[in-house]
Amino acid sequence: MTSNETVSDAEERREHEISIIVDGQKKTVPSDIVSYIEVVELAYPSDAHDPKYNFTVTYRHADQEPHHGTLVAGQTVRVKKEGTVFNVTRTIKS
Repeated sequence: MTSNETVSDAEERREHEISIIVDGQKKTVPSDIVSYIEVVELAYPSDAHDPKYNFTVTYRHADQEPHHGTLVAGQTVRVKKEGTVFNVTRTIKS
């Protein structure tokens, strides 16, 4: 909560936050639509935009059909309020 924020403002903001799991760690996102790059940034904040890396993003328990799959750059997925799981693999480009 910021110094200018009231308790009810902080509670309302928390109600709209979505909890996802990225590489086994609980993360919070502001929307139920999550992009490939958002997930990569959560998993590898310092490497997400480094051109020497490729990232593979898989998901499961999504709030859409299909409920599982792979995200590529430019794609999004609709997540559940709690429980959508992402795995991010980083590889070095050869």
